Amino acid sequence: MEKGVAQKSRYHHVEEMPEHFKEMFILQGYRNPNSTFRECMLSMCHPTNETMNFWTHILPAIYFIWSTFVIFRDNLDLTHDAFALPFFVYSLSTCLYPAASALAHVLNTMSPHARHICFFVDYAALSFYSLGSAVAYKAYSFPLSQENAPFRKLYVPFASLIAVISMSMCCATRFMPSGILKKVFRMLTMAVPYMFVIIPIVQRYYLGNAEDLSGGMYLHLRQFLFALLSAFLYLSHIPERLSPGCFDILFHSHQIFHVTSILGTSDQMAAFFLDLQERRHLLARPGHDGLMPSHRSTIGLMTLVGTVNILQLMMFSSQLYRILPQHSQTTAAEKHSNLETSDQVINGRCTKGNSGISDVTHRVTYRGGKVASQAGNN
Repeated sequence: MEKGVAQKSRYHHVEEMPEHFKEMFILQGYRNPNSTFRECMLSMCHPTNETMNFWTHILPAIYFIWSTFVIFRDNLDLTHDAFALPFFVYSLSTCLYPAASALAHVLNTMSPHARHICFFVDYAALSFYSLGSAVAYKAYSFPLSQENAPFRKLYVPFASLIAVISMSMCCATRFMPSGILKKVFRMLTMAVPYMFVIIPIVQRYYLGNAEDLSGGMYLHLRQFLFALLSAFLYLSHIPERLSPGCFDILFHSHQIFHVTSILGTSDQMAAFFLDLQERRHLLARPGHDGLMPSHRSTIGLMTLVGTVNILQLMMFSSQLYRILPQHSQTTAAEKHSNLETSDQVINGRCTKGNSGISDVTHRVTYRGGKVASQAGNN
């Protein structure tokens, strides 16, 4: 009995894993693809290739929850201040998306179906975050010259539509064949909402006056740089691309991507708060009541889009049981026993400290000149 548990809990090599569990250039530290909930949670206290993915998002989620509490306790009155509503829904989305990502990274090895569903939830949270950002951009960050422009009135409705479509397209990529095209397409479905929601900052930078360039403008610009760096890390898979197997547990690109994304979000939150505080007297001038935030345009809208995303999540989850082959439930050990090793093989060595992965000579299968693990699905 104990031997069976030990066998199930051991870490796996990429060759032992089902296709949907493989990550590009990550060779070791994989968890059992049919783990229990308890095993998934306990694995986050051990050096696996997902451990730091979990901690680099769950700790920021806790930090954002605390920051939101402190800001509203000390500075904003959600009950009587309409200008606090956009910041509230935005802050809620910043707490939600890293928490959803952390849970996706910890629970995705319960089964092939669970893996897809976990990341469906992750995409829904990102969609929610993009809309939360748009609500805050409209309320606090548009250039003064554009406050009555038609685009400002249409900005949030379009952002809502893009958020819903982005969620749908991200989920659809999980049914695409593995490869770089899948990765690029998924990146685009995430990048388009971002490029749309930052239009107010672009306008403010190029069309704004001195007052527009005050407030949190420098933080908005720094957040943009973090976003560019995050996109580069997500697509490039550097540094593990340069030395497959040497960054399996620590410092691979997805971990660094998490850190840069969180740093960008932290700057964005600080920028919105500065804009709210320093531009309130400009944005809330008499005669502009139609531009004031309301419960319907903030909490009501976020609730509507959140509900649509949940319905999409349920729809894509139900499709899994029709599309995902039943044999994908095969355990990692069973899959490894059926592997054919007729492909070209190379050798490599890499030390993983106390991770339980000793200095060994790894067999890395190459197909058509590409590492067999190039099937990342996060």
